[in-house]
Amino acid sequence: MQLTVKALQGRECSLQVSEDEPVSTLKHLVSEKLNVPVRQQRLLFKGKALADGKRLSDYSVGPNSKLNLVVKPLEKVLLEESAARRLAEAPPPPAPAWQLISKVL
Repeated sequence: MQLTVKALQGRECSLQVSEDEPVSTLKHLVSEKLNVPVRQQRLLFKGKALADGKRLSDYSVGPNSKLNLVVKPLEKVLLEESAARRLAEAPPPPAPAWQLISKVL
């Protein structure tokens, strides 16, 4: 099916994809056509952000649909990645007191 992806800056491209295509694959195609890195892309369909792990059919994207592309500033992307990395590296929270007491008893 044919899709149109339009960036807020006015650039747009037409892409030939399957409705079972993952959103992540669509982002790679958009990256090739519009030269926007995948990690800076946010695709919207009818005002709803599309998640990478889902398929286009999950959002009822059909032939001749128009998607909007929001390009996130690189600084914001780097901050999000840094925060996610810190959360992943953080030590687990201490066990609640009742768990410690039950081990002693």
